[in-house]
Amino acid sequence: MVNFSANISTLYTEMPFLDRFAAAKEDGFNAVEFWFPYEHSIQTIRTLLEDNELQLVGMNSHSGDEGDWGLAAVPGKEQVFADTIAQAVDYAAELGSKGLHVMAGLVEGQSKELVDATYLKNLELALRRIEATDVTMLIEPLNSVDRPTYWLTKTSAAADYIRRLGSDTVKIMFDCYHVHTEERAIVENFEKHRDAVGHIQVASYPGRNELDRGEVDYAAMFRLFEQHRWDGWVGLEYFPKAGTREGLGWLRRYERDGVTLASHQTANT
Repeated sequence: MVNFSANISTLYTEMPFLDRFAAAKEDGFNAVEFWFPYEHSIQTIRTLLEDNELQLVGMNSHSGDEGDWGLAAVPGKEQVFADTIAQAVDYAAELGSKGLHVMAGLVEGQSKELVDATYLKNLELALRRIEATDVTMLIEPLNSVDRPTYWLTKTSAAADYIRRLGSDTVKIMFDCYHVHTEERAIVENFEKHRDAVGHIQVASYPGRNELDRGEVDYAAMFRLFEQHRWDGWVGLEYFPKAGTREGLGWLRRYERDGVTLASHQTANT
């Protein structure tokens, strides 16, 4: 079965962030994820999760200043990373998030050797904090088309950092949209790195919209996940074409194609 979570940083953007929890529940989701919650208190978000009986399955570390898109790999920002990762781990742990994506950042013009050393050192720092919790640390390759100069772009590179860190607490955030955009090899990469995958995200290519359009056959991908006994969550991190609820009909169509979507009741579709 495929267990979907709603990424409420890309879905339900027609409404204020704090209203999106109830909207996701009304549409049948049992889990949510989001990007950057830090303008809201832990208690505010915890209350919304509890009131709507939602599980939090993922969130991001701080993005840094405008244009950074993460801090972990950025030389010269080590102290900012240390300060902000402490807060991020607190949020993830207190909210019961299953995963925390530690974002690498943009590194234009930097020495590759220095960036690599900075990234590894900062990941080790984050890992020491996270290992004291029940949270899984996630690292995500982003494609270099949408995010030029982002440090981590290849699935194999993410797997290599996990090997170097030597901890089962760190896993790959396997975003099918980014993997297809960068490498055109979703199936091959998933099968090769299955044991290192900690969370999956999906969106169409091109466009990063609903899943019933574009080049990627997601009905086949969902069957592949089932074949490989993936029992984690699959995050819907796409940008609806005309509105979140208007676009949720694709869930019904996948059910008719024989994909079991157990964690979503497909209400209001």
